[in-house]
Amino acid sequence: MDPMEAKEFLASRIVDQALLEGIPFSEIERKMLFFSETHPSLRDMYEVLNEFNETYNMLPYERTVSSLIRNAFQRDRGDPGLAQRWEDAKSSLRREDHYINVMLKQGLASANRKRDLLIYIGIGLAVVIIIVGFIAWSH
Repeated sequence: MDPMEAKEFLASRIVDQALLEGIPFSEIERKMLFFSETHPSLRDMYEVLNEFNETYNMLPYERTVSSLIRNAFQRDRGDPGLAQRWEDAKSSLRREDHYINVMLKQGLASANRKRDLLIYIGIGLAVVIIIVGFIAWSH
């Protein structure tokens, strides 16, 4: 998957999630998902960027998109084909400077936070059980 395909996939998942959640997501907001200062993207990107900067506040936009990414990823991770496309998109964009990477990292980190917490709790419980078992066995 090349970077443009990756951004197209992610944009489609984000827009679909916004529709599911009833969150308005304008064409300018969608096009901003393709922004990159160093890599070619949409033909009208500079006009989009100017309009975005005049009309939108970047921080709420990033929070909203990160949340949409988290929810879309959680919804899609049960489907092996979609889960692989998420991984391919993330890998494709990893080494390049794309605006969507900022929100992708935030969204995926928060999507995995609950899973990571459960893993840490499980490891902690296993360690406690091993220690208690060792103490009981040695007496």
